[in-house]
Amino acid sequence: MKKFFIFCVVCCALTGIRARNCAENIVQMFTRRQAPWCGSRIEPDLSLRDLSGPSVRNVIQQGRSEGLRANQREMARERNIVERKRIIVQHSTPEYHHYLFTAPLPGFSEYFNKSTRDLNLARETSKALVRAYDLPKWAAGDVLTLVKIPAEPDSCSPTPTCNSAAIYRTYDGSCNNLQNPKWGMSDEPFTRLLPSVFDDGIYSIRTSVVDGSPLPSERKLRTSLILDRDVPDYINLLVVMQWGQIVAHDTLASIDSACYGGFGCMCCQQNGQYLAPEDVSRACYVVDVPPDDYKYGPYNKRCMGFGRGNSTFALNCRLSASENINNPSAYLDGSLVYGLSESQARSLRELRGGRLTVSRSRNREMLPRSNDSYEDCDVPNNEACYIAGDGRVNQNPQLTILQTVLLRLHNDIARKLQQLNPRWDDERLYQEARRIVIAIIQHITYNEMVPIYLGRKESLIHDLLPLARGYNMGYNPNVNAQIINSHTGAAYRGVHGIAQGELAFVDEARCPLSTTPLSNWYTRPSIIEQSTTSFDNLLLGLVTQPSQKADKYSTTQLTDNLFKRNGWGQDLGTLDIARGRERGIPCYNDYRELCGLRRARSFQDFTDYIDISSVRTMASLYKDVDDVDLYVGGFLETPLPDTIFGPTFHCIVKEQFYRTKFGDRFFYEFPTSRFTQSQLNSIRQVTFSSLVCHYGNNITKMQPRAFEKISDKRNPLMPCSSIPSLDLTAWRA
Repeated sequence: MKKFFIFCVVCCALTGIRARNCAENIVQMFTRRQAPWCGSRIEPDLSLRDLSGPSVRNVIQQGRSEGLRANQREMARERNIVERKRIIVQHSTPEYHHYLFTAPLPGFSEYFNKSTRDLNLARETSKALVRAYDLPKWAAGDVLTLVKIPAEPDSCSPTPTCNSAAIYRTYDGSCNNLQNPKWGMSDEPFTRLLPSVFDDGIYSIRTSVVDGSPLPSERKLRTSLILDRDVPDYINLLVVMQWGQIVAHDTLASIDSACYGGFGCMCCQQNGQYLAPEDVSRACYVVDVPPDDYKYGPYNKRCMGFGRGNSTFALNCRLSASENINNPSAYLDGSLVYGLSESQARSLRELRGGRLTVSRSRNREMLPRSNDSYEDCDVPNNEACYIAGDGRVNQNPQLTILQTVLLRLHNDIARKLQQLNPRWDDERLYQEARRIVIAIIQHITYNEMVPIYLGRKESLIHDLLPLARGYNMGYNPNVNAQIINSHTGAAYRGVHGIAQGELAFVDEARCPLSTTPLSNWYTRPSIIEQSTTSFDNLLLGLVTQPSQKADKYSTTQLTDNLFKRNGWGQDLGTLDIARGRERGIPCYNDYRELCGLRRARSFQDFTDYIDISSVRTMASLYKDVDDVDLYVGGFLETPLPDTIFGPTFHCIVKEQFYRTKFGDRFFYEFPTSRFTQSQLNSIRQVTFSSLVCHYGNNITKMQPRAFEKISDKRNPLMPCSSIPSLDLTAWRA
């Protein structure tokens, strides 16, 4: 152990920090803690190692040199895949529509080159250390973290310079936290509740704890465990799911890594067969489809693929294991309306009267239209395809409708503020309207959605409900609002289970008119302008049609027909399982333990919250309880009373909503938001029902609690004139 301690001292000395303290920390990590792995693995006796090999500095240099050579080889291969073989996503395929939904931004080609280089540097340097000092394979990422090997300078993002007196938020979330200006900032890594788990400690997908073999096929797990059954909820309406997607698109997005040159990765042949190994980009994730698959088996389709999430291997300017990047700011700040940068925000503005730019349909304000519907929506250029602050605006028609409602809300507020304050210029009107819209988004989320997701009692206990009056004094600059990887990569994806497979058209008397399959309208938002009443009929459908019950089922419109084109679609449940693996999210058992449940020693132990039939199926597919994916175990759990989540997902989502609120200096109820008491009182009057009344086209009746089913006694339809709305007189200067 003395030799190992000396090795650690040398490592730490290279970093310029206090060598003895650093070395003690490393020794403690390797000798007193389990591997950051699902379950126990036998660790070698470090005291018996011969650590008298080459110096650490030489090992690091050798690893770096091999990393640069490996990068040259890999980049040549990637270039060959794209430029010579043209293995990239093609129009009118499910893969292209998935690419649209998670498409890399302009300039991503350069980022891909840097990321690939840093991956090779991290991988080869850690391999060199593992070989030279006989370290356990799983420790590769931890060694890089603790030894702090500098990354290349161009991989380091500068710390923003902050103006503590600024009244308005930045677009990218920078400087929200004045002590840590990059917390919650766009294009920064997600954070974690537990250390990442990769087979090589850096990037490779985890394997079975039993024998290191591949985990069960994601598609096989989904088709065996997450089935389709129509079980409508008896209280909650579809808007419960749809507003949840608004929150998701405002706070999180893991952009898929593009291939060389910024093109979308094609990871399987178009006929569903595997590509040759040399033709598969390092950015690809390939899912094995079993030969007996009920949908794909008869057509001999054996492969599903998509691009892995965009990652950094240079966390805090040091070589590191893969950490996925969150594209938007982590704050609930209206970025899906306003964008993530000054230039993007300006492109969405009319630059007069504080308003956002619009298109018009039948004299109604609509989102501005794309100039290239074919590229942006994969539809003919004469079809509607919209632009907003978030590129996923066209993903499904109900999402497009809610983004249109938010655009109309902003412009209405700007016009009324101009009437109240005719001397305010465009910038003041725009920023004040933006600030109010963000506050309304936050209020609806925490007042109407969060109590349904987490339960009113739990929301009250953890101070997640809005106050009736006064300020909340709970802002905490020590709370990092960045999105938790297991929230976006697993737990919050549980909301997919309450989605409906049919879009309902409903008239104002709340009589159903017709339905249409969701899969017919992915990235085809023109349905909202199809007739004079389509917009209102679909909006009323959101506040009339039940959501699906929170259970272990999911609609085939998502699982077999996601982004369907030419009769074939992707499987969202399969992608959800795969996302957890490619992000290095630990197993379900680890999160059970973290969240206060008993750690399972056998599959039978899972029956405390998962039905016995599902547990038996899990046992037939997984080799060990510590192989079970977080998404699979969490999705199958029975929801807690008055919530939509079982205990494990509930624990993670609750933690995220706490951080999103109390880590946001500009959250509307905090004094640091700079709303007056009178302004706060006005914001608290706003409900989703008032948005439906005012920003639908011709809606005159609404139930007061929009997220709950209509009831003559508890939640009756009433004239919109009886629904409280935003009073802006408190903003008169």
